[in-house]
Amino acid sequence: IAAFIGIAILARPNSVMTWPFVFAIAMQILKEKQGSVEWKQAVQWAAKTILPIALAIAGLLTYNYLRFDNFRDFGYTTVNAGPDIVGNIQAHGLFSPYFVPNNLYVMLLKLPRIHWGAPWPVEPKGAVFPIDPTTTGMSIFLTTPALFYLFRRYPKHWWVWGAWVAVLFNVGMLSFYSNTGSAQFGYRYILDFLVPLMVMLAIGVGKKVPWHFIALVLVSIAINLYGAYWFMNG
Repeated sequence: IAAFIGIAILARPNSVMTWPFVFAIAMQILKEKQGSVEWKQAVQWAAKTILPIALAIAGLLTYNYLRFDNFRDFGYTTVNAGPDIVGNIQAHGLFSPYFVPNNLYVMLLKLPRIHWGAPWPVEPKGAVFPIDPTTTGMSIFLTTPALFYLFRRYPKHWWVWGAWVAVLFNVGMLSFYSNTGSAQFGYRYILDFLVPLMVMLAIGVGKKVPWHFIALVLVSIAINLYGAYWFMNG
């Protein structure tokens, strides 16, 4: 498991944030097998995962140093990207508290621009009605209303705590990140913590799927079909 997490880290460093979820699942399995989990077992399981993950992180940092003369430089200060993104990184670094308000706003609250009275398809290009989501991002709850079903009570299980910790770690790290995802519909960085969210939705919905959750899923599909059309034609 740790080797797979390490390989994922080499492709996307913040994959390390999935570790709490995997750890909690392992502890949940132990508890169901033997009735309880001893702290010694938890520490031993965690210790076994340290080496592969540490090797992956060390390898990635070494690669950064060999290529950019800086262990923490992933190449974003010299990347051929938008001047606003590069400028932010050069001014505040790859991660900074400076980015927190805007990142959380885009992730959780941002709405599309509505061009009242503008005839379609003249303005905005590729939009309908005419609604312009903008490529800087948009609220995950607006693009996927089914996520509102996350706000409910959950059983106090190991894996539930691990899922929420993984989500909060990812949200916390992404809130300090230097851009919101650039060209996108919605908030594409949700993919970093979508797996624990989907599992939480599954346990929240239960075996008998209520009609209002089905309605939210259908609305989510319709919104994302519109988003795909807008993104490909805008």
